[in-house]
Amino acid sequence: MRTRQAVNPVAQHRPGQARRGLAPRPRRTLSPQERQRLVWIGKGVAAVLGVIVISVLLIWGTAAYREMVRQQNAEAAARAQKTVYPVPSSCAPGDLEVRVNLPDTVAVGAGATVNLEFVNQGVEDCLLDTSAESLTMLVTSGGQTVWDSQVCPAGDAGGTLLLPGSAATAVDPAGLVPTPAAAGLSSSATASLHWDGKVSGPGCAADKATVAGAGTYHLRVALGGEDVLGDRVFVVR
Repeated sequence: MRTRQAVNPVAQHRPGQARRGLAPRPRRTLSPQERQRLVWIGKGVAAVLGVIVISVLLIWGTAAYREMVRQQNAEAAARAQKTVYPVPSSCAPGDLEVRVNLPDTVAVGAGATVNLEFVNQGVEDCLLDTSAESLTMLVTSGGQTVWDSQVCPAGDAGGTLLLPGSAATAVDPAGLVPTPAAAGLSSSATASLHWDGKVSGPGCAADKATVAGAGTYHLRVALGGEDVLGDRVFVVR
């Protein structure tokens, strides 16, 4: 028959309680040299971190400054830039729409006034010359010249007008976008030619001119030597 031997329980060691039979380990005290060394190490780490932070700030600040200077230079260049637009040329008859107001019938001796409206249908701006040398009117009957504006005056002396084309742009409110000179102008211009109802004599002497009699008359208008109306017919009664 087996007998059980008594087992003595092992005493558990509690934290902070010295083991029985073992002397507590004494704490090691740092020497002044070691403490001084730790202080220097801490200062060195702080200095390195400071250098890193300052370097990052300098790099960021330099990049921001360069970007600011670049934007200022770009804005200054945009303000200083001048766009040169081509000088408009004379209006081509093919680019002009001509609207005419001419009475079908006039009284003998009353004459006739022709009202013209020129509309620029081209893309580019053009110059319309309505002077007496450029805008002319011819009245004929039976194949004979009755009156010629190049011999007798046809009304008020005209001038040169700028007609914008479809490419003309509106003025930019910010003033940063250059604008053609014709922007904002009307694309049409009007002119009037008047026939006094008389036959133009030599030198257009009014006292020697005779009144054109009743009949059928033909009228043509030319701009720069090119016909712009075709043959228009009216009657004098």
